[in-house]
Amino acid sequence: MKNGVYCFNGKIYEMPLHGFAWTSEFTCTEHESDRVVFALKDSSKTRRVYPFAFELLVQFCLMATGLSVEYTVINPSNVPLWFTLGSHPAFALQSALENYRLRFSKDETLNLYGIRNNLLEKIQDQYLCNEAVIPLHKDLFNDDALIFLNIVSDAVTLEAQNGTSITLQTGEAPHIGFWAKPNAPYVCIEPWYSVDETKDHDGQLMHRPGIIRLPGKEKWRAGYTVLPFAT
Repeated sequence: MKNGVYCFNGKIYEMPLHGFAWTSEFTCTEHESDRVVFALKDSSKTRRVYPFAFELLVQFCLMATGLSVEYTVINPSNVPLWFTLGSHPAFALQSALENYRLRFSKDETLNLYGIRNNLLEKIQDQYLCNEAVIPLHKDLFNDDALIFLNIVSDAVTLEAQNGTSITLQTGEAPHIGFWAKPNAPYVCIEPWYSVDETKDHDGQLMHRPGIIRLPGKEKWRAGYTVLPFAT
């Protein structure tokens, strides 16, 4: 959020970086040998930063072919619920970053965005021009994440020079971020439904880029799938 705050119904709320769910304690509601479900509900603590009734369910399911992660947002009230969501999966590397590349499932023509002072800023026009591959190297993430808006691909594959790969099917999330700490032995492939605000944002929650309006008593579902492959 711009300046770490937003306005809803005339009231100002503080919101921490990346929202509040990632630092909240979820409750395990279902547990099987190949499946687990965690739930987060609104509370007096969440209402201080987010004035809505909600329930967020996160399901992890092991399949023969990989891992499925599904999100369900439930609006138990009669008034609209305004929210957005993003994922932050990281994938371990077996060698140096420059031995890998990222491949979109379709050719893309995309501007590059980045984070400057915790806000979204365009970095380069046509970082990709009818291309699908981003080679990785040790300095790629020195200035934080690579962010791409409105992608046409529904999957991104992390490919190693030795032929191994892992594919993240985005679940048709419209935006994606790639990130790693410098010299870290992993890379993140992050499907997002929203992005950081820009310096021109007016601070209104309902005007946030990618905000989702969920009517009363309805549910919203999204998720991603991880499919490994080894030669």
